[in-house]
Amino acid sequence: MNISSGNKDFDKIINGGYGNFITTFYGPAASGKTTLCLLASIEQAENNKKIIFLDTENGFSVDRLKQIVNKDVGKILDNMIVVKVKSFKTQQERIKNLLNIIKFGKISLVVVDSIGVHYRRLVRSKSELANKMLISQLRILNAVSKKCPVIITNQVYTDIDENNLKMVGGLIVEKSSKYLIRLDNNVRRSLSIVKPFRKEINFKIINSGI
Repeated sequence: MNISSGNKDFDKIINGGYGNFITTFYGPAASGKTTLCLLASIEQAENNKKIIFLDTENGFSVDRLKQIVNKDVGKILDNMIVVKVKSFKTQQERIKNLLNIIKFGKISLVVVDSIGVHYRRLVRSKSELANKMLISQLRILNAVSKKCPVIITNQVYTDIDENNLKMVGGLIVEKSSKYLIRLDNNVRRSLSIVKPFRKEINFKIINSGI
């Protein structure tokens, strides 16, 4: 059974919400990735469901949470396990622990925001190790997604040769994601579903979400 994205219009676009698979949002900074993660997390927390939120970029904000719900967020925070991740090694350890956690706790959503920030630093000096670790992490997250939906966000970089933006981790992340969704914040904010079908919409970020 799918869980709601926290936005009814978006639920319709992605066929009823997030299912038992990995959904990946990627795009530049401030394009709405974390807001989409928070909306889904709030929806679950308000229904007394537990969420694990791995925060690798220190982007989780209680103030933004309060802005979205416009009320006391105590109940929501009680249902959220927010884990700060400071390195790719720690990220590996925390993701490994997820399978044990979901065995004993009633977790309805896992969020990794974002999967690529620490990988991006390591891959420059130790590409083989970085890729091996990323593949391992995504393999575990795929196993986790059979128990509960997994949302990950990812960064982008400019490919100088092709003069366009590409997702960090490229095919490694793409192959592991059932839904691959690109966000852009140029003249208008746009959301483009790249996989498993193609669809593009414009959206706005507002105080209460999107």
